[in-house]
Amino acid sequence: MYRIKTLLTAIAFGCLLATGSAQATNTVLLACGEDSCFGPTVVTGSSTVQVTTSSGTFRSAWAREALYVTNSNSTGDPPSNRWTSPLFTASSNIWIHAEFMAGNTNATANQQALIVRSPDGVARILLRQSSTALELKISSRNSVGSFTDLATASSAFSANALHTMDFNINYTCSGSGGVALYIDGVSVASFTGNPCTDSATSLNEIELLSVEGYSGGVNVNCAVATPSTCWSEIIVQNFSTLGEGLLNLTPTGAGNTQGFVPNTLANINKTANNDATAITTNTTSVQSQWTQAASIPAGSWGVLGIAQDFRVQRGSSGPQTFLPDVRTASTDYTGSSQSPITSYTNFNYIWATNPNTSSSWALTDITAPLQYGLESNP
Repeated sequence: MYRIKTLLTAIAFGCLLATGSAQATNTVLLACGEDSCFGPTVVTGSSTVQVTTSSGTFRSAWAREALYVTNSNSTGDPPSNRWTSPLFTASSNIWIHAEFMAGNTNATANQQALIVRSPDGVARILLRQSSTALELKISSRNSVGSFTDLATASSAFSANALHTMDFNINYTCSGSGGVALYIDGVSVASFTGNPCTDSATSLNEIELLSVEGYSGGVNVNCAVATPSTCWSEIIVQNFSTLGEGLLNLTPTGAGNTQGFVPNTLANINKTANNDATAITTNTTSVQSQWTQAASIPAGSWGVLGIAQDFRVQRGSSGPQTFLPDVRTASTDYTGSSQSPITSYTNFNYIWATNPNTSSSWALTDITAPLQYGLESNP
């Protein structure tokens, strides 16, 4: 048996002027903004790592929800509540983009807001709160948990407002390395020099936490005086994310080929994970394709890549792997094989180019419209 719970697609957008360099060197490593991509790490019994559809906590023209985190452990390393990304291709130079909102003004020094890990699982670079409420600083960390503050933001960001974060980490282990933080497109903190610790030379995972200190209580809208932070439109890549955004393409109905059962949109189109329902096949080489209705936000945009989110489990018999699938120009294309396990697991698959043209995606490829899905595989 082979079951799929969630199937979503998102487009990484950049300003058209920023998309001219070669795909061979510019790579989108991760692009997602829902719990079908990020895996929550939650203390037992906690309900403080969830999603919210509250108005104003995300850009409604781009996303349909935000991931929110409340802080239940202001002194832990790391705090208990956090969203953990899938592992992406390790790189010594990454840019992280996100929309975020924080809703209170508690000043808890060293509160961790974002963690970047190396392939050995150790937190290496972090955004932490300084002793001033909602003022971020950039810190490095080694394997025994010792922190070094590299740079502090020139000012705090405002509470109860949606902000854009772009964070560059040049993890070059020499004087030519460095880090730089931008809020709403403005440089607020930077460091030039060696940011590395121990023998780590690359980074391959991020975690999203609460920017604020703990004061008790849980609030899902991230916009009042309780310790919660909302995150959306998360992109990781090895070139600048300034001026970018992530557009969700949610499924709207059954596509050209629909072999999984039941043919029920609600089973794969949830705003929050619910593994009680799914679509299923016991047979290999079966496709599940879904339509979408793209509404491109105003502006001049180029498509940097298309990412698919899957939440899949396999049985002990029947199909054991799956192939990501897109249908463009009336032709089906499959990506590389993915290997689920016997419990639900999140996958994020990047289509850097249009498989029909072997060139960068165009907006007309999306509005044609694009269909997407997956195919069961031996």
